[in-house]
Amino acid sequence: MSAEDLRRLEPSVPYSSIYRALAGLARAGAARRLVGADGIARFELAEAVSGEHHHHLVCADCGTIDSVRLPAAAEDELARAARAVHQAAGFVVCSSRVELTGRCADCAARQPDPVTGAG
Repeated sequence: MSAEDLRRLEPSVPYSSIYRALAGLARAGAARRLVGADGIARFELAEAVSGEHHHHLVCADCGTIDSVRLPAAAEDELARAARAVHQAAGFVVCSSRVELTGRCADCAARQPDPVTGAG
């Protein structure tokens, strides 16, 4: 949800108050800030609050960010990669996030890929 989304829900609240509240929630670890390809910051509940582990699909055309759950095999591979990083570099991975950037179905339908012709 963006500050603009919140403002539409409650037009009487100043943007400055909305931004301060969202920044405070992010600092406290209750929300996570995401920036789409359109440069607009959006916020979602942190995984520790929602209890839901997911990744994101980011549309490079319209900036839409959608949540997606990876197949179990992909999550297992991410865990293996984290262990390999730990063994190679001593870095302890606490969490992982995958962000796939491309074109959402709506944007792809409006303008097919110029190379493949596919939407």
